[in-house]
This record gives sequence, C-alpha cells and structure tokens, in this order.
Amino acid sequence: MITLNQPKAPRYYRIYPCLVMSYGITIATVFGCMENFARYTGGLCSASQSTIAKETGVKRQTVNKAIKELKEIGLITDTTIDKGQHPHWYDVPEFDEERWRFTSRDQPDDFEMKKQ
Repeated sequence: MITLNQPKAPRYYRIYPCLVMSYGITIATVFGCMENFARYTGGLCSASQSTIAKETGVKRQTVNKAIKELKEIGLITDTTIDKGQHPHWYDVPEFDEERWRFTSRDQPDDFEMKKQ
C-alpha cells in the first residue's frame, strides 16, 4: 500500500469575502485551509479534521459540520472509496469567484450564493 503524506500547508490561506458573507467565517476559513492543502496534491485534500481544526483554530466537530456544508454547497466532493473510518480525500478545486455572485448586494441579511 502506498501512503502519501499530506504536505504541511503554510499557516495562511485565502478567505473569500463572498463565502464569508454567504456562509460565515468558519465555512470560509475551513474551505480556505482545505484549498491550501489541496494545492500541494493536485486538488485533493486528505488532511484530517483534527489537522484542519488545529490549523484554523476551531473544534474538530465544527470542521466536521463545515465539511458537510461545503459538500452540500458543492464546493468540495468526497472522493473516498471506502467512507468508513479511513482518511477521506476531498476534491477541492480552486475557488472561482467569477462563478459565484450575490443575489443582493444591497441587503446584507439576504445574501445568498448561487452558481451562475
């Protein structure tokens, strides 16, 4: 069995304002961290929830919830074959801000993201 070691990501990552405004800082931060890890492995992130939690400064359970929401949004895809307790591999393509837009820029409470 071949094991790939996930390279250590720098302690900084992109935070996209449109994600923050639509889904909150936690979702945006977890996505930015995962995107950064994926940058070193051809678009796949295998960092554990604990590693992402440590990097972002939130609890592992918070990362778990954020990953579920990111999958529902369609920003990441779980490509793990056996989804048991094995490490998960997430396809995390680079975020394309041009693909996303706000439905309303005038009413901050009504922000939603939609794919164009």
